[in-house]
Amino acid sequence: QSANVDAVSGATLTSEAVKDAAENCIAQAKGEAEPVAADDHVSPIPPAPLPEKWDYETDVVLVGASAGGLVCAARLAQNGVKTLTLEKEAEVGGTGRIATMWDVYGGCDLYEGDTGYFGTPYRDQDVIDFYAERSGWTVDLDLLKNMTISIREMSQWFLDNGADIVESLPGAGMWWYNFNMPEYGGCGLGAVHLLCDFNHKIALDNGAEYLMETTVTALVMDGDKCVGVQAETSDGQVIYAKGNKGVVLSASGFQSNPHMLAKYSGICRNIKLGLAKGTGEVIRMGQGCGADFAGYNCAGGSTDTLPVPDYNGDMLPRCRYNEYANWI
Repeated sequence: QSANVDAVSGATLTSEAVKDAAENCIAQAKGEAEPVAADDHVSPIPPAPLPEKWDYETDVVLVGASAGGLVCAARLAQNGVKTLTLEKEAEVGGTGRIATMWDVYGGCDLYEGDTGYFGTPYRDQDVIDFYAERSGWTVDLDLLKNMTISIREMSQWFLDNGADIVESLPGAGMWWYNFNMPEYGGCGLGAVHLLCDFNHKIALDNGAEYLMETTVTALVMDGDKCVGVQAETSDGQVIYAKGNKGVVLSASGFQSNPHMLAKYSGICRNIKLGLAKGTGEVIRMGQGCGADFAGYNCAGGSTDTLPVPDYNGDMLPRCRYNEYANWI
């Protein structure tokens, strides 16, 4: 028994994996090896070794053209930083393409003067207290502070770049990219995809580069520093991209990975988000290089008194996020 075959020009990760699997099966039959464990969809993914050569070199490599990754690439490009984003899908935005709106309560030009949603001079701390109280104090306060600051700064950046942002629910502190609701069947689901395309254009106009339908399979370490990525293109070619100034993990989370939800998110472990695209591999790659989580297993919710429309146009009371999670 042997797995020896003639070398195949242009062999891919897939063909190599088939050969490796065959060799392991033969070794098992001879009693020389233990069965290879199947992917448990949870364990860290180890880094790939340094390649003999890099196929691409740039300042910053981004893994995933998510809504956040698009903003990151655009802002870096606007500041003269060369970027290359690798995205496994054929379109940008990821889960952000099915998002609807976001909450921002002041600190930007969406509100007149220095007055925010609460009718008083805007303070980040008021927003933090507002969310924390209505989330039953289950939310990580450091994470909430970072999100509060980032969201108002992001909203101002959208405005500075000409985005047409309007209130989605007047008086509720919720905003979205202005679009024609009747054209979308009267439902705002997916309105953020327009903002994703808007950010993508800004990035492209400022020189950002993208490789679509290219799946990152591992990060590449040089000592204790992440210097690039290993990826596979849609036609099965293995490529390596180096980020001389850094690598940004900007893919979706693990909201569609029930195994990771069960391990890391007790509050949300029973939620099934069929539309979301976050399967967790990129997080696992980060863990494989020594990274860790911060702020997980907490729920951040809005008020339980503000009305929101359901898909039929009726108004329903908003519930706290952790109550909503249990309801699902």
